[in-house]
Amino acid sequence: MTRNNLKQKIDDALSRQPSRWMEKALRDEAKEAWQERSADIAVLILGALEANGISQKDLAAKTGVSPQQVSKLLKGNENLTLETIGKLEAALGILLIAIPESVSWTEAELNTAQVQKKSASRMRETKTLRSTPQGCAAEKVDGVQ
Repeated sequence: MTRNNLKQKIDDALSRQPSRWMEKALRDEAKEAWQERSADIAVLILGALEANGISQKDLAAKTGVSPQQVSKLLKGNENLTLETIGKLEAALGILLIAIPESVSWTEAELNTAQVQKKSASRMRETKTLRSTPQGCAAEKVDGVQ
């Protein structure tokens, strides 16, 4: 290979469209988070199917989706919607996703007026704390600092 040929090959390689490996890596990284959850859900579904003696075909009928769709979601690579998760939970009688309660109300507080008053108070507290610059003392709101 002559020096000119080598130089030409290097120039050709450098002049091509730049690689988009970084963009792909970032996309893949973001995709991994939901894929892990999808795989976890698939394992729970498979366990429930086995424990209850339900076939994939029966699950498809109960959820109103095709058997092919059930097969795909059991592979753990499907980005499930909340609607689909709800159908699966109802069909299997299990909880697939738990939403933690951020606030637990006592029975006495379930009175609508009390709940609304507390919510408004907490919103004011949150707004005050968020708008207070770091390192500054927060002003009291409804007796709370």
